[in-house]
Amino acid sequence: MDSFFQFFQLDEMDLTSATNQTKTLNLKRSSGDYIVSGTSKKSEFGNNSLNTTSLLLSFLSNVFRKITHSLNPHFRTISIYCFCMIILFTGCDDNPTGGEPRPIPPIAHKDPDWSPDGRYIIYYNKGITNMDSDYGYLTNSTKAGLYLVDLTNSNTKQLIAGRDFFEPTFSPDGQWIVFVFNDKLHLLHISGDSLREIETSYGCYDPAWSSDGKWIAFKALVPPNNYLEEWRGILYKIRPDGTEETAFIVGGQPVQGNYANWFQGDDFLLFMSTNWEKPGLFTLNLIDSTFEWLFNPLHSAGYPNLSPDGKKIVFTHDYTLCKLYLSNPQPIPITKELKQGIARWSPDGKKIVYCAPDKEFTWKGAGVLWTMNEDGSGKRQLTFLDDVDDQR
Repeated sequence: MDSFFQFFQLDEMDLTSATNQTKTLNLKRSSGDYIVSGTSKKSEFGNNSLNTTSLLLSFLSNVFRKITHSLNPHFRTISIYCFCMIILFTGCDDNPTGGEPRPIPPIAHKDPDWSPDGRYIIYYNKGITNMDSDYGYLTNSTKAGLYLVDLTNSNTKQLIAGRDFFEPTFSPDGQWIVFVFNDKLHLLHISGDSLREIETSYGCYDPAWSSDGKWIAFKALVPPNNYLEEWRGILYKIRPDGTEETAFIVGGQPVQGNYANWFQGDDFLLFMSTNWEKPGLFTLNLIDSTFEWLFNPLHSAGYPNLSPDGKKIVFTHDYTLCKLYLSNPQPIPITKELKQGIARWSPDGKKIVYCAPDKEFTWKGAGVLWTMNEDGSGKRQLTFLDDVDDQR
C-alpha cells in the first residue's frame, strides 16, 4: 500500500490544480479594451465552488495516463480507487447553498519582487479599469503592464505597457528585470528601455537570477518523445545574453522541477520537484550533483522563495502562506489571506510582499499587493484600486 499512496502523491496537487479551471469565460473587445464577463474562475487561493465535472475528468485522465505510461502493477487497486473517486465526486453538489456559483474577484496586481536595495517593488498590473457586481471587468492594454512602486514615497510608475508580463525578477545589481512573456524570457532595463528577448529552445517559466548575475535559472516545458510520455518541466540555466543554455543534470538525467532558488554562493539550488515519482521540496548540490529532500507536501504547495540569508523559505501550502526553516523543515503558517501564491522576501529578510484581497474596496476584493513582517504582523496594503471605476 505504501507504493500505492506514493503513486498518488502528486495527484493531490493535480486535483487542486484542476479546480483552477475556468467555468465560463466570455471575452469581447471594444475600443482597445478587453471585457471579461461571467467569470467564475477560481482564484489561486480564493474560495469557490468546484467545477466537479472538469475536475473529475482532469483527475481521472491524469491517473489513467500515468497507468498507461508506468504499467503500474497495482492496476486493480488503482481502479478501485478511481471508482471510489467517481462515487465521491458525483455525490458532491457544485453549489450547496443553491443558486448560481459565487463570483470570484480577479487578481489585479500580482507577481511582486523586491529590488536588491529594498527601495522598489516591481509587479504586473492586469490593467483593470472597472468592475461590476458580478466581478465582470474591463481591462485596458495601455494601463496593463509592469509597474514599480517606490517604497520611500508610495509612488508608482509604469515601466512597460502590455498584457501578460509574468514573474518579473530583479537582477542582483538592480539594473535589469527578467520576466516571462509569450512563454519566453525577456530582459528589460530598470529605466524601461532596452527590451529584448532571451532566445531559448523551449517555453520558459519561473526565472531566477544567480547571485552573481551571470546565470538565469528557469523551468523549460519540454515536449514528450512519444505519445506515451508527458510534457516535462525541466530545470535549465542560461546566460543573460542567451548563450550556454544548459539543463541541470544529475545521474545522467535532467532535473524535473520549478521555482528554482540559487544559494550558498550559487553552489546550491532549492526547487520544487515536478517529478510525480519524487515530489517535494529539494536542494541540489551543484558541486557533487547530490539531492537533499526537505519537505514533501501531500497537498497543494508551490512558489518557494529563499530568504537572503539562505536559512528559511516562504511558500504556499494548503492555501496558506507558510514559513519553513531549512534546518527544521516543518511549515509554519503565516497568513491565509491570499489571492495568489507568489511571495518574496525583502532584501533584509524582515518583510514579505504578497498578494491579498483589497481591503479599501472590500466589496470588490480584487487581489492587490501587501507587505507584512515575517511572523504575519504589521500588514500594510501597498497597491490600491482607487483608479478602478465602481460599476455596481
